[in-house]
Amino acid sequence: MDNYKDGLSSGLSSVRPWKTGDSIVRRYEVHDQQYFSIEQLLSIYVSTIPNSGQSGKQWFALVSSDCGKDLSQSPPGPWLGVGLPRRADYYTRFLPVPEHQLWTRSHGLPATFSSNVQEESKSTLRKLPQSLRKLPSTYKSFQDDVMISQDPLYDLSGIFGFFVSSEAQFSSFLATRIDVNSAQGQLSSEFANMDSLSNLLHSQKLLEGHIEELQYVLQVFQSHSLSSWPKSADSIAARTAASLQLDLDYPLKRACYLKTRCEKCIGLAMNVASIGEARRGIKHNKALFRFTVLASVYVPLSFTASVFGMNFKQFGQGELSVWLYVAVSVPVFAPSVLFLFFKPEAISSAGKGPKGKGGVK
Repeated sequence: MDNYKDGLSSGLSSVRPWKTGDSIVRRYEVHDQQYFSIEQLLSIYVSTIPNSGQSGKQWFALVSSDCGKDLSQSPPGPWLGVGLPRRADYYTRFLPVPEHQLWTRSHGLPATFSSNVQEESKSTLRKLPQSLRKLPSTYKSFQDDVMISQDPLYDLSGIFGFFVSSEAQFSSFLATRIDVNSAQGQLSSEFANMDSLSNLLHSQKLLEGHIEELQYVLQVFQSHSLSSWPKSADSIAARTAASLQLDLDYPLKRACYLKTRCEKCIGLAMNVASIGEARRGIKHNKALFRFTVLASVYVPLSFTASVFGMNFKQFGQGELSVWLYVAVSVPVFAPSVLFLFFKPEAISSAGKGPKGKGGVK
């Protein structure tokens, strides 16, 4: 991904230079051996037109999208296969973004539409179409033209609705990955599953970034009444804004919940690892206890055998007396006993000496 970003900043790619209309990927995340995710951005700029000479505020909006050509026709990134030219793997698919039901004004009936871009790729299995490509041709199909000209937030509600659906889908996907990794992290009671822990930490980091983005977008809706954007007096536009605010609140709360759940799963996995470490410590102490019991039996026997193996005249061998052994062993053994019960802190405290004030009169 670093090579991809370097080529994007310089305008040069390892395969071909960047061209107008190429798709851009801001973030590429690998979740496991089966799933990865990419992130593309939509940037929106809204401003009023001064001195338009018409009744009411006139406005314009600029929407820039990272989504252009099919990703298989844009400069390649790590989501494509290896080799030159790099192509999409036969089994590589982008999951479509299913959107919620939107209410039409004329009939009051739900008009469901889904950016299912897999249909256009049935004949070209090696293409990687993005759901975002469908948005310009479909998001205004349920809106009123009069309110569109009066209220930019109502006009952009289709884009915000797609954003909400995308975030809801991503949070649902992360919820399944958290379930899998938390279960794997709790299977072993002896050793910590480092792969599961790293995946949970990765999910937590992703959730923190998405929470920040959702909070920013939700703040736009909450401060809409105080903004200088034109506003429609129609109740449909007000209900649309309120509905989108509620829709944004759901993925935000869900992301916060999943982040808290990640933290709990990480803590639980660490606790399981700590319990396993404690169990290994207990087994190690039991083994040391057995060696201690054996040593308490064999050390006196070894001492007795070594004493009777000495060449002293009391044992019928040699000319030296056994008391010489006692006279030499006691001075050697005494410092060892003193060192065993000696505390090093006593040296540091003795070296400092008594505290007080002094001076020369």
